[in-house]
Amino acid sequence: MGPFELFDLIGLDISYPVMESIYEQYYQEPRYRPSPIMRQRIAVSLLGRKSGRGFYHYDNGAVVAVPAPAAPQVSVPPIWISQRQPEAHAAVSALLQTLGATLDHGARPSDNALCLVLPLGEDATTSTLAEKLDPSRTIALDPLYLHGHRTLMQTPLTTPAVRDATGACSRVTEPPYRSSTTAPALLPSASWP
Repeated sequence: MGPFELFDLIGLDISYPVMESIYEQYYQEPRYRPSPIMRQRIAVSLLGRKSGRGFYHYDNGAVVAVPAPAAPQVSVPPIWISQRQPEAHAAVSALLQTLGATLDHGARPSDNALCLVLPLGEDATTSTLAEKLDPSRTIALDPLYLHGHRTLMQTPLTTPAVRDATGACSRVTEPPYRSSTTAPALLPSASWP
């Protein structure tokens, strides 16, 4: 039995005061601090089996399977890629085409395009402002690790819709991982110290 099933069996109305008591008895040792989520769950009567809902759903004391909500369908707008780093632009364009994304090939992004900047030594906001792009629809991609772990960054103003569209694009089946010896160079070797 795991901890959440145990909480549901005992009931949070009983478990939480015990956790608070232990925390106080050990002179507020941080590792014994009860989670504030427990108090919130008590406030809305998610006590466990006795209330029919806790960390699990119950019907006559038996766990009831609750279907997971369907993932929302997110449409991915055309993606405009910054051309400040030409080698990275070519590699990212090839990667996104492999993933099935629609690219915006204009010199400037169209009004509905998701803007993708490729900062080297800058953060997403600095790169966005340097290119005079709309920060609400801009995402940054670290161009150094395209064929392994990819790092996406958003600006403080990036909208949730743009963030979700970026996530939807990244969930498409990816090409197989290539080792660094076969991955295309993202920067000319002369630019490295």
